[in-house]
Amino acid sequence: MKAAMALATQITSAAPRSVQMTKAAIHRSYELAQMRTALLEALETDILIEADESPERLEFNRIRKEQGLKAALAWRDARA
Repeated sequence: MKAAMALATQITSAAPRSVQMTKAAIHRSYELAQMRTALLEALETDILIEADESPERLEFNRIRKEQGLKAALAWRDARA
């Protein structure tokens, strides 16, 4: 508790604008850390999607290789 009070006293003696800017920087750091986590989660999901070998995905890729992307997209859209 004594150390916390000493730190609080030190912070309150600093220029208010400097304290506000430092606080904002700390908040941005936490937001960026959360963004990094979100991007890593999205990447993991994308890897799983790309690795999926469902019958639909295999057929789409077969059509794409044999007839081209337009044909594969038309096949996909006709299924909807």
